[in-house]
Amino acid sequence: MIAAAGAFVKRNFRKIGERKPRDVSRIEPHLSATEDLLMQPQIIAVGKRTPFPVLQQDGAKIVIHRNSLTTIVQLSRPLNSEIRAIRRDRMDVSVLSVGTSAFLLWRFLSSAAGLPPILLETPFHLGMLPPEERGWHVRSAGKVYTIMIVIQDEKGIGYGGRFVSLPANVCDEIDRLVGLQVEEATMPGWSSSKHEANISEFYRIWPQVDQAWDFSDIEGRGCPSA
Repeated sequence: MIAAAGAFVKRNFRKIGERKPRDVSRIEPHLSATEDLLMQPQIIAVGKRTPFPVLQQDGAKIVIHRNSLTTIVQLSRPLNSEIRAIRRDRMDVSVLSVGTSAFLLWRFLSSAAGLPPILLETPFHLGMLPPEERGWHVRSAGKVYTIMIVIQDEKGIGYGGRFVSLPANVCDEIDRLVGLQVEEATMPGWSSSKHEANISEFYRIWPQVDQAWDFSDIEGRGCPSA
């Protein structure tokens, strides 16, 4: 199930150490979609336009709606080795927070010789969604979240994707942070500027994604999901 967005675009980090300065003023607007789109399973056809808007720059964006999770990964002229790494190779996920803002970190380990890990980050805060879309149902015991990862290029052309089950410890932390986010968003004086400030602070502390990854102690390996 595809969802309304609650996150921001950040640059893809293809090679460790190769990074342009970030401009957090370029905040990607919420994805808009009709209820019909939100309620229908999405089929990402290779070589066809995806149902998602083109992002302002290469990177990733998380889409959240009522426990439905989708990560859009956008790469300009993606290499075959990069596509395979994201679609089929090992994927690790980690979670950090600054204030109540959550940052899911993704690491795709390519099986191709010489290709460095693909590292991506997707910040989110449920308070960025309209109040009626902030619903979050607590998982049943023993259950984990499954996320759909979609690959598109700079023109929005799809390169497939995958479904991955997140590790239980990461799901636990997501639930904890989402609870705090929903509570905070109902408080007088809360606004999106607080989330934006948390994003700026994240990149002040960890200018590069691998630094944030090394700091996090809540991480695990994503498992393929049927």
